[in-house]
Amino acid sequence: MNHDALVARYRTVGTTLREAVARLSPRQLTLPDADGKSPLDRIIYLHRYSLALNRWIDGITTLDRPSLPALVADLPAGDDRPVAVLVEEFDAESQRAAAKLAALDDAAWQRQCVRTNGEVTELEGLVTRLADEYDRVLQRLQQGT
Repeated sequence: MNHDALVARYRTVGTTLREAVARLSPRQLTLPDADGKSPLDRIIYLHRYSLALNRWIDGITTLDRPSLPALVADLPAGDDRPVAVLVEEFDAESQRAAAKLAALDDAAWQRQCVRTNGEVTELEGLVTRLADEYDRVLQRLQQGT
């Protein structure tokens, strides 16, 4: 996938999340599925990754092979704020990431980082994997699970 297409995906994920959440009742938001995760758990997960992505972009483009876990070690695992706030922040963080990514040159997209599992990857691969993860989670939310 080319860089412009990746940027476009990040520009639309907030809208997709907002639409998926709008279809769920307050009760549905908290009902766990077969994996034991509720839609609310998945929204918190997406929100945390949107915060992490912006830190990763900044770290990868300014540091020499940064450790991704070190860049997000202080992010909380949970969040008890209203869903609407989390969705709005997710959208804002995704838009911010899209703007940062759109401003990068080809060399910046190829800068390396160390993932949680110790694997070395480039920003482009990380951003692609995270976009795919967003799509997977959003699809689960759209299905109501």
